[in-house]
Amino acid sequence: MERRCRVSGALAGQRLDHALAVLLPDMGLRGRRRCIAQGRVLINGRCRPASCRLRADDEILFLDEPAKTAGDSGAAPADRSQDAAEDRRAGSGAFPADLPRLLARQGEYCFLYKPALLHSVALAGSRQPSLEAHLPRLLPGQAAAARLLQRLDYGTSGIVCAALSEDAAKAFRRAEAAGHCEKWYLALLDGIVPGPLTARQALGTDGRRKTRVRADAGDKLRWTEFWPLHCWQGVEAAHLLAGLQSGAAGPAPAADTVRGLTLAACRIRRGARHQIRAHAAALGYPLWGDALYGAGQGGDSGPKIAAHAGAFFFLHHGALRLPDAACLLMPAWALPAPVAGVARKWLESSTCCGILKRGSGPALL
Repeated sequence: MERRCRVSGALAGQRLDHALAVLLPDMGLRGRRRCIAQGRVLINGRCRPASCRLRADDEILFLDEPAKTAGDSGAAPADRSQDAAEDRRAGSGAFPADLPRLLARQGEYCFLYKPALLHSVALAGSRQPSLEAHLPRLLPGQAAAARLLQRLDYGTSGIVCAALSEDAAKAFRRAEAAGHCEKWYLALLDGIVPGPLTARQALGTDGRRKTRVRADAGDKLRWTEFWPLHCWQGVEAAHLLAGLQSGAAGPAPAADTVRGLTLAACRIRRGARHQIRAHAAALGYPLWGDALYGAGQGGDSGPKIAAHAGAFFFLHHGALRLPDAACLLMPAWALPAPVAGVARKWLESSTCCGILKRGSGPALL
């Protein structure tokens, strides 16, 4: 149903994304920006960017469906259809068909699998599918009580924990606050990581699409630890990417455009939005193909990642450890068997291990 209002009084001079709260009082700022980017908000019949300042007597119109206006250049193309671009990616065969599934149930916890290119929860202002929408199929009869305790990025695959009771949800949060919840990831980083690294910087996530890495140190429970498991360079790196992107949209990069790759193990305890991606970029080793955090980070990696801005990054939540429950899941990546074995041993281990093996030979624990 269409909603509209006329700008007057205090609304005059406000940004469109803030003023839109008059029509969408129950939607947050990010949801309102998403609606604007989708072309569902018109000012005087035209799409305008979220930063547009309103003038007295402007008409704001909210549409159920995106506006179809030819030749309108009011909003920046990059901001106009982020969700539409994600829809095209999801339907383009970027990864093999992969459905959410129930991995295990332990007590009042359920461990679910979220594929890459799927949102964890339904986003305000978006009609894209989500793991949350699959709960009635995955947990028949219990979906109403289930509460997702984690949110993985749209491009991240792996384990998502759900609680079936409020007591279980509170116990999970207590374990996080005490540092007794460990989340172990695998990531493909751009560049050769020489040894174990820890990102200690605090993160700023409020009201921003991109998480800011601040100069001051953050809470120790929000640090990100990285251990290199295996590295590839030159032709070997290009061959790896060709295998990982098998069936993906677009060609794999040439060997001379890849400065090196590192399969890294990552550990966090209390996560923040985009924590691993932002911390990896701040250390100079962004996730390979991460167009949001890769450009301009870490020596000469910026231009090379920018050249592959349409590529997908590889980040997988492979193990979750709680005081009374745990789950492990390897990624569905086409890794060489010896390297996959190293990754599995790391996820299975109760202690962290730093391994650096260059080239194509096996990296053993």
